[in-house]
Parts: sequence; C-alpha cells; structure tokens
Amino acid sequence: MEKVEVKILSQGEFNHYFEKNNHRFNSRSFNELNRQKVDDLFFLGFEKNNKTRIGICLGIRDNVAYSPFSSPFGGFCLTRSSLSIEHFDDSVKGLLAFVKQNKINSVRITLPPEIYTESSSTKQLSALTRAGFTISSVELNHFFDLNSFGDGYTDRLSSDARRDLKIAQKNELEFIICSTVQEKQLAYDTIARNKRENGYPLHLSFQDLEATSEIIQVDYYLVKDKFGNINASAIMFHSTQNIVQVIYWGDLHEFRSNRSMNFLAFELFKYYSGRKEYLDIGPSTEKGIPNVGLCNFKENIGCQVTPKFVLEWRS
Repeated sequence: MEKVEVKILSQGEFNHYFEKNNHRFNSRSFNELNRQKVDDLFFLGFEKNNKTRIGICLGIRDNVAYSPFSSPFGGFCLTRSSLSIEHFDDSVKGLLAFVKQNKINSVRITLPPEIYTESSSTKQLSALTRAGFTISSVELNHFFDLNSFGDGYTDRLSSDARRDLKIAQKNELEFIICSTVQEKQLAYDTIARNKRENGYPLHLSFQDLEATSEIIQVDYYLVKDKFGNINASAIMFHSTQNIVQVIYWGDLHEFRSNRSMNFLAFELFKYYSGRKEYLDIGPSTEKGIPNVGLCNFKENIGCQVTPKFVLEWRS
C-alpha cells in the first residue's frame, strides 16, 4: 500500500487545491496576513497515489502547532466535501509524521461547526481521535438558519423574546448599514465600550479588521434610538459564500432597557435572509463552560446549536 507523502505547498499549489472549497479562515491569504502571531507557518498537502486531496495550515508557536492560530476554527483543507474516511485517516497519519519529524511537542486543532463542512467535521473528528488526539473541550456554537426566517418568525420565538422584540420596536430603533469609515469606526468603538463594560478582552483592533477586509468581506452595523444615541453594533465576516458570521456584537449598558440586541438580531436575520443560508452567531462557551444567559438568549431568538470540537495531541 502506498504511503502518504507530506508536501510543503507553494502559494500557487495551495491555492490551486484549496482556495475555492474551504472557509476563509483556512485560506492562505488570511493565514499569511496573521503570520506575525506565530514563530513559523506551514501549508501542508497530503499526497497519495499522486493525488492531493487534503491539506492543513499550521502555525507554530512555542513548539506547539495550531490550526487555527488566529481565527475561530481551522481544521483540514479539502479539495471537495465528499471525501472518504480513508482520506482523512491517511492525512492524520501524514500530519503526525510531519509533527514528529520536526520535533513539535503538541498539536491543537479546532474543527469547524458542521454547517461549514457537511459531514467532513465528523470524519475529521473520527480520524483524529482514533489517531491519539483527545477532545480538550466541546464548544457550543449557535447559528440561525436563514431559510427559516419569514412571516412566521416571531410566532416561533419564546414569549420573552417576542416581548423584548416588541419593546425594541416600540422604542423606534433604527438599523443602520455602515458605509463610511466613520460609521464603521463608531460600530467598532461601540463594541470596544461593550467589552470594557462587561470585562472582556478585545482581540482585534479596527486596523486589524480593515486589513482583514482586503481578504474577507466585513460588514458593520449600528443601532440608534430616536434620539440619535448608539445603542448597539455588530461586525460580521463573510466566512463562506453561504455563511456570514458574527465576529463582534453587543449593546451598551445604559440603553439595555431598549432591548436593542433583540432588535439587532431580528434586523440581521431579515437583512441576510435570501442572501445567505446561515448566520453563524458563534460560541456561547469559554473552554467548554457555557455562558447560560448567552445560550438562553440565542436559543430564545431562534438559534440552533452545534458542537465545535477542540482536540489536542501531545508527543
């Protein structure tokens, strides 16, 4: 039986195999943009029978290999979604051979939620765990199926969410699609203030987002009340052709009684309905520990939940 061969791919080779068929966080351009965050960066392809079907972007920091090293998830890059489990098994063997040959201490992989990969995340999980990877955490990732949005949307909401949306609409809030740099900066500053008020870190600067927008389409939104006060904002990435992802969203404490987050979610669902298939709301856990209030809010506004697995291998 022919052995899998591990190749370090050039930019042209990697793009030829993988640029069209994967989420944007696995693109070479996105990882190159963030390469200053790691000590080294490898773009690998796993070849067998003269065919490369699977690859991976690996960022090395402190002798640990990460996929991803600067995004919500990574995992294997695929030439097509319908690959057999044998291809994943071979690729994991190739990955571990590369890691051992380069004396890398450990590997940490965060798999995409299933909405990004059809069945391939499950196959990746199977191949990795059987090869000695352990699950270090299971994150709860919420998403909204935009095909379900329509005239009956509010009827399917919980009574609390329906009440809060009515409160928001009575407060005459305005949903603004940001078009100028000044509006986008206001949206970002609102997120920064929200993070400070809630004691959370803000990992991306406005300049980081603007640089990313050269590779991934970035959308910015504001919610204002009838007095012109900014109540909330959102920043979204077009992570695939069919999925848009919340990178940041949040409201300000002093305007929380206006229920601007319920209004913002409703308007985002309405805006992207017919444009995308899914709106990825993102994780509601930290290292596997649920934020119960966040989980309840997302599910009350109609979101479903899917697991996002974080796996680790140690030498």
